[in-house]
Amino acid sequence: MHGLRRICVDETSYRKEFSYITVVYDMDRNRVVWIHEGSGLEIFRLFCEAIPPDEREKIEIVAGDGAKWIDTCTKEYFPNATRCIDFFHVVEWANEKLDKVRTATAAKAAREYDRRKQEFQKAEAEAAEAAETARQQRMAAEAELAAMPKRGRPSKRKQELLDFLASLTEAVQTETPEQQRAAAEAELAAMPKHGRPSRRKQVLLAFLEGRLEFLPPVASPSKKKGRPRKEQFTLEHQEITPLGTTRKTVPNIRPTRSNSLRMIILIYTEHTSSRKPCG
Repeated sequence: MHGLRRICVDETSYRKEFSYITVVYDMDRNRVVWIHEGSGLEIFRLFCEAIPPDEREKIEIVAGDGAKWIDTCTKEYFPNATRCIDFFHVVEWANEKLDKVRTATAAKAAREYDRRKQEFQKAEAEAAEAAETARQQRMAAEAELAAMPKRGRPSKRKQELLDFLASLTEAVQTETPEQQRAAAEAELAAMPKHGRPSRRKQVLLAFLEGRLEFLPPVASPSKKKGRPRKEQFTLEHQEITPLGTTRKTVPNIRPTRSNSLRMIILIYTEHTSSRKPCG
């Protein structure tokens, strides 16, 4: 065993029931230089101690698999040698590490997917709950508004309901075209079938016929104070009872500015004509 420079160490089975032998191979001269029954640290020590100390220092490379006992003997007996590992075991270890990384990454991705799925489902449920609450509030406001008088100056509560419905209409901008079409059909079905169509009805028809790309919201009522309702005279104003005369009724004239003078003249004429001339 003189003149060794690059050696290869490995164990192999030669019988059933896992009977192993340790083989040392000279890579420079392509021949086996040492064989011993068994494997492990103590067996390889026998080979290392059989080499003279000066020959140990000349060994440059010790190749083999990743066995720890080869590493231990190389550091202890061959101080100038480089420990080399065969490609087969390097690839095997790399594949094992890749499998661990792949498994960990897949598990992390699955956890992230579950977390995001739960967040999405929670957000979707909250949005559906908010939409249902808004729908119920809208239906309640519309029912309360429908029960109010249609004429006259709107009360404070009526104005609040109109503003609330207008804010809901302006806030709902994320409806799909199918939802807008269904809403337009429902709103159109609730309108009168006969008579002159209103402007809102014309807008709904234009949207359903495809002449409008989106359904415009219901126009909010103007907050400008309109003209007060014209109240007719009561019976006290319509009937005049001068002293000593019969009851005569003044014609039903609305109290507008243009008719005020006519009323005064008419009352004065009726009053003076009922007097008797003096003498």
